[in-house]
Amino acid sequence: MTNCSRAGGCEVIYPFLTRKERDVETGLDYFLARYYSSTQGRFTSPDEFSNGPRELLAVSEGNSQKPALAYADVFAPQSMNKYQYCLNNPFRYIDPNGHDWRIVEEKDKDGKAVRRYEWDSSYTYKEGDKNGAPANARYIDSQGRAIQLWGDNAKDASKEQTHGYQVVTPEAKGEVAVEKLTNENGEPPVTYVNVGDLHNALTKAGYENWNIDPFHNGDQYFKRKSPTLHIIIGSKQRIVEDNRGGVTSYRTTMDVNRMEFHADRFSQTKDLTKHMKEAFDQWRRQ
Repeated sequence: MTNCSRAGGCEVIYPFLTRKERDVETGLDYFLARYYSSTQGRFTSPDEFSNGPRELLAVSEGNSQKPALAYADVFAPQSMNKYQYCLNNPFRYIDPNGHDWRIVEEKDKDGKAVRRYEWDSSYTYKEGDKNGAPANARYIDSQGRAIQLWGDNAKDASKEQTHGYQVVTPEAKGEVAVEKLTNENGEPPVTYVNVGDLHNALTKAGYENWNIDPFHNGDQYFKRKSPTLHIIIGSKQRIVEDNRGGVTSYRTTMDVNRMEFHADRFSQTKDLTKHMKEAFDQWRRQ
């Protein structure tokens, strides 16, 4: 491996999965925004997040250059530590730029488990990686909207946008239904981890849960008005350990493990016969 010092010659090992350089003169690892001391397990300067995108949501008191940590979570106390690296859990998380960590699951302001998608230009998704997603991932957000992600590492981040998301809605085109993609600004919205939370979000968005269609495996959602998105949610059971007052108990919860959607010309809730005929024809053509 090539060794490189930022002060001069080349002599550095890449000790992290994020492949950051280690300065041989100081022994510190260069994380773009600041330096990390591997011997101490800490960054050498605090995370002020100056001009970071999350500052748009941060509450600042007095000094506008040092706003509150917008990503801090009272349910994860280490997130309030400005010197920590990846919640002090580097075996599970990585920090691509020294500002934040790439994490899949967290808690929202209501204490509900959510999944957030954060673009990492140095990461390449591998199928089966539960801590990542491909550039074109699709999911249902916490508002019950269908989301299509996009990303392109070939673009110059200093000149143009390298990633973003689109809201997907159904649209009738003659004898077929197609997906209409609408570009949105900002970072992608979160999705729920728990099936019950996602079900509630879809219900609030006007979807109904009908599982009559035998050609799709999972909980199916439609709107009454045609055309509609046909949403399929897959789930898995997870055992959760609770420890209160020194007493340990266990409970089960259902987590989302698959989200799919496509545009249907006919709604299962209103035009069942027409929907089933088209679903059968599509299945037969596969």
